[in-house]
Amino acid sequence: MSLKFLSRYSPYMLSVLRIVSALIFMAHGTQKILAFRPVT
Repeated sequence: MSLKFLSRYSPYMLSVLRIVSALIFMAHGTQKILAFRPVT
């Protein structure tokens, strides 16, 4: 099975991955800066 057709979507998937990882880092950073405590 050839996956050559997926190479067309590679830049889009990379940009989605970058945006999602940036949002995760921002969420973690704001949690550390604003000192939110985990819900127990």
